Amino acid sequence: MGTAAASGTLACDAGQDIPDRKTTPVPTRLRMKPRSTLFRKHLINFVVLAGFLLLASGTISLYFSWQDSRDAFLELQRMRAEAAADGIAQRLSGIVSQIGASAPSPATANDVASRTHDIGLLRQLPAISDVLLLDREGRELLRMPRAGSETAGSKTDYSRSAAFQQARVGQPYFSPVYLGADNEPRITIAMATAPEGTSIIVAEIDIRFLLDGLGRIASDGPVYVADAHGQVIALADPELKLQKTGLALPAMDADAQAMVAPLGWKVAIAIPSGAALVPLPVLAARSAALMLIGLLAMAAAGIAMIRRAARQVSVLQEEQEQAVRRAATHAQAAQEERQTAEQAHKRLLDMIDALPLAVYQFRETADGSSGFSFVGKSAREVLGVDAAEIVADQQARWRTTLPEDRAVIEPVLQSARAARQPAEAYQRVQIGGATRWIRACAAAPRLVDGDWVWNGCWLDETSARRREEEMQRGRDDAENLARARSAFLCNISQEIRAPLDAIIGLSQRALKDDLAAPQVDRISNIHQAATGLAGVLSNILDFARIDAGKLVLAFDRFRLDHVIDKVAAATGPAAAGKGLALTFSVPQNIPRALCGDPLRLEQILVNLADNAVRFTERGEVAVRVERVYSTDNHVTLRFVVRDTGIGIPTGQRERLFEIPLREGHGQAHGGIGLGLIICKRLVDMMGGAIAVESRLGVGSTFCFTARFGLDTTGAQPPALPAYDDASGRPGATQEFAHAAVSCLAPADSRAAGRISKETFQQLVGYLSSGDRFALDCFAEHRDELASALGRRVEHLEQAIGRSDFETALGLLDKVMTRLDFGFGR
Repeated sequence: MGTAAASGTLACDAGQDIPDRKTTPVPTRLRMKPRSTLFRKHLINFVVLAGFLLLASGTISLYFSWQDSRDAFLELQRMRAEAAADGIAQRLSGIVSQIGASAPSPATANDVASRTHDIGLLRQLPAISDVLLLDREGRELLRMPRAGSETAGSKTDYSRSAAFQQARVGQPYFSPVYLGADNEPRITIAMATAPEGTSIIVAEIDIRFLLDGLGRIASDGPVYVADAHGQVIALADPELKLQKTGLALPAMDADAQAMVAPLGWKVAIAIPSGAALVPLPVLAARSAALMLIGLLAMAAAGIAMIRRAARQVSVLQEEQEQAVRRAATHAQAAQEERQTAEQAHKRLLDMIDALPLAVYQFRETADGSSGFSFVGKSAREVLGVDAAEIVADQQARWRTTLPEDRAVIEPVLQSARAARQPAEAYQRVQIGGATRWIRACAAAPRLVDGDWVWNGCWLDETSARRREEEMQRGRDDAENLARARSAFLCNISQEIRAPLDAIIGLSQRALKDDLAAPQVDRISNIHQAATGLAGVLSNILDFARIDAGKLVLAFDRFRLDHVIDKVAAATGPAAAGKGLALTFSVPQNIPRALCGDPLRLEQILVNLADNAVRFTERGEVAVRVERVYSTDNHVTLRFVVRDTGIGIPTGQRERLFEIPLREGHGQAHGGIGLGLIICKRLVDMMGGAIAVESRLGVGSTFCFTARFGLDTTGAQPPALPAYDDASGRPGATQEFAHAAVSCLAPADSRAAGRISKETFQQLVGYLSSGDRFALDCFAEHRDELASALGRRVEHLEQAIGRSDFETALGLLDKVMTRLDFGFGR
């Protein structure tokens, strides 16, 4: 019923101005006639207004166009008049210059022949009719008319003439225009021949030559020249006829005029009254045509607008009728949307209740009161408290929370509430005798209608907690397993290392005895096999330590020379046995006193050099040290080990530092590939990187970088002499501290570097076999053992003296582990 009422209201509101066609039908003709009359009236008003605006705009535009045309025409005529005046002035200036140039000089003024010749030159000018020469007193000296011959001066006195008076004071004289004997207009020019005024030339000028070109001025009106008194002296016509009657014309007011400066003449162009208005009819016709076109366009546009408006009115009427029908449809659709929204709200609540969490909304009003305005039904499963109870009493949410957790969480939530910030906390609840982990979180509050609103949820994370505990137990088991593996490897190495050291020591001792060749060969094989097995055990133990993260690099002071010496001593015998040249290059600019782990650096270099010797049948193995970067406290060095061996295939090169290689490349030369992996791990721990370049049949180059501290307290060692061949002859250069170290004849100092290790191995061999020679060996090397064992050497001596070999082996084993002698690096 509410829908029907709303529909009726909408229909009434939307159709209150529409006549009821069902009850009072109106014929179409009657309904359209008033509308047509109204449209016609508006069309007429529109056309009249548009026509008036077009007419006003056209008139204004026509006026300004005519004004611009008239100004342009007048400016053109003024320019023409100025050009004509400039031409007259230039021609007059030329004549004056000719008169001044032809005047007789003071030296020849009394010479009749010379002055006649000078004055006769002026007669050659077409503009000069007669020439008269006066002396300084104004008496005539010579007359030369154009028609006839020259005559001697008649001594006529012209001293009172205006021409003589003005020329005498040094100013050119220009007379008014007058008619000559031939009824042609002329002027007289008088000039002094020199500043002293010794003589004066009076020339009669035909002004027709001055006005030459006047008739060529293109003009719509007459062009005339007036003198200084305003009398017309010339008119421009096609034949340029200057008549006497022209002199009597009155002065005219010209629209375009220009002055001839020396004469005071005025060149004027008379502009007819209609000359500048010639384009006015054209402009008017053009404007009328445009206005007519505009009116026609306006009329056509008006008709189109009328038709368009009529169609729009019809469409609007139909749309208005449809709006009434749509209003009822929309009301029904609104009712259906409300029902759909209610159903969606119900589904949302069902989904929220089905999730393993309970949502809530906490509201704090402006007056300070607060409480839960909404709590999901899942609160019963999550917190063990009904939602209605929490809404009624906000303290009910703590009913199942452990007291120790509430004491910690409640102040945190209160602080977040006071600071208007989001909050998150964990709490444990007891439900049915079981403990659950609940995460309470609330988003940042929003201000809604003056109230602060927190939206949040309680999430049951018991399962996640249990998984995390299981994962932690797994990690603990893995760590225990790693520790057990490390302990096992350490124990097994202790068990294996003692007999291995005994084998190595006894075999090495036996090799010093006088044995037959077959016995020496067998014992040498035993010694080499035992040494190799000790190296394998060392690599396995190191790999286990690195893999378990138990290997820690030392940071001790050491000498780089000592490390190079040990590497040379360790790899020299093998290189010498194969006839290879083993060289070491350490430039003098490399610092020798460093801080770091010398044993691990030696281990990397020995592994790389030993591999190079192992895979090289002929040629050389070169070790080079380079400086990469250094500061006041640290230095980064690059170590390069290059050989001329068999090379490494590309496929194996990519996996060289990842997995042990046993097939192909290393199978014929022994080894399980752990050495390179250990080198890679140690280089990474030293803050460097390792790489390899290789070509099959050419050789391989291993290089790695490592960062060391600088021992500023230690003095740099002196440079060692350089060697250039295997014979040990000193070279001429001191560039390298270690250069071309011969492995065929190692220095005694390098051999002495292994005495302590050999002593330990021999003594362990005697002790392991229960040989009484152990006491003799101890007595022989007591000083060396004392330097290594310190005060423990006395305990060792006592244990050997009472034949307690197990105790003695235990003491040696601890020292060998610390000195790393049991692994043959």
